[in-house]
Amino acid sequence: MAKEIYNQSIVRAGYIIDLFTVQNDKWSMKDLAKACNIPTTTIVPILKSLEMIGYLERDPDTKLYRIGMKFVKKAQLVTMGTDLRETAHKVLRELSFKYNLNTHLAVMDNGEMIYIDRCEAIVNTLIPSYIGKRIPSYCTALGKAMLAFMNPKDVERIIDVNKLTKYTPHTIDKWPELTKQLAGIREKGYAIDDEEYQLGGYCIGVPIFDSKNNAVASISISIPKMNKNFSKIDSIIMSICEAGRIISNNVV
Repeated sequence: MAKEIYNQSIVRAGYIIDLFTVQNDKWSMKDLAKACNIPTTTIVPILKSLEMIGYLERDPDTKLYRIGMKFVKKAQLVTMGTDLRETAHKVLRELSFKYNLNTHLAVMDNGEMIYIDRCEAIVNTLIPSYIGKRIPSYCTALGKAMLAFMNPKDVERIIDVNKLTKYTPHTIDKWPELTKQLAGIREKGYAIDDEEYQLGGYCIGVPIFDSKNNAVASISISIPKMNKNFSKIDSIIMSICEAGRIISNNVV
């Protein structure tokens, strides 16, 4: 039987996080060490690391630790993802069935897109996908559909962090060219990935807006270049744009 491999520091960090509850929302370093049965010299770097990345906060006066705002942001992502899946799944399923093509729903996290739902009509041999998979935003239809409707300064920060890595000869790797394409997406209302992320792949994406007209997610439909449905591209674009409007109208 294979030996299980795990990182002890990460496990200990998990034990520490689990101690924070509604009833016990503030802890001292000494009490955390005692509750977890971890030596003080060992728990200090774990606490400092959790504080550095925003998962814990330390009150400068009381020196007590509490859950950080990073957890609040991640909780919002999970909640939003659950509501979106419930709202979008039927629409995606109908779209997928209509054209016998794969559809996806994704949200953005740290400048990357995360699949939170998918409807598979055909096996994708180009890029196998699964819920939870991360893909870049700047060279995918899902990502560009969101970037086009975000604050330009936020987009620039995302690109500065993630860089414009070239995945294929068609990937845009120059900032001026990307901004020009995003402007065109805003005008048309949909984004296209024409072999920018994977050779042979073609994808159409549209943004999903909440009631305040913020782009909170995006949906896409994938059409391999050799697929017979490629001749129906105009109809597919109309259908996914309508699907985006239907989902947006039902997002709070």
